[in-house]
Amino acid sequence: MNPNIVTGVVVLAFGSSQVFAAPPCETAAPPALTGQAIATLLSNKYGCAIRGDEKWNELHQGTGLGPNNVQDYKKGPGDPIDPTKVVGTYKITDNGAASPGTILYDYGPAAKYTYVVTPGPSSSPGVTSYYIFCNIAISSEVFNVTVKPSFCTF
Repeated sequence: MNPNIVTGVVVLAFGSSQVFAAPPCETAAPPALTGQAIATLLSNKYGCAIRGDEKWNELHQGTGLGPNNVQDYKKGPGDPIDPTKVVGTYKITDNGAASPGTILYDYGPAAKYTYVVTPGPSSSPGVTSYYIFCNIAISSEVFNVTVKPSFCTF
């Protein structure tokens, strides 16, 4: 997640006007995803998030465990002031089928963040509408993220 946004407990929206507070890591259920499941979920897809007036769309470029680029959509590729650009990388660690995987976002020397990913509560049976990203270094730092195949509209 964007290092300018990664602080405190974050409230994020996902594609509509609904906003939900993310639960602490220890109460997130069901169990966290494996590394392979994270790779399948995020490869070539956008993570959509909102905090207050801040909004971002991060495209997880590439497939597999990485490292791969993270591209911030910003205001779009044609915007002269805030265009789409690569802002960092991500790498997924797969600890096997019985253990949670992690995703490391690297935005530069002083901006590295590692998360476990858990499906959010289902809005209907078998349907996950968002995922909970929980910082393994700061367990109270959680993000609700919607994963989409195209950029987010807020």
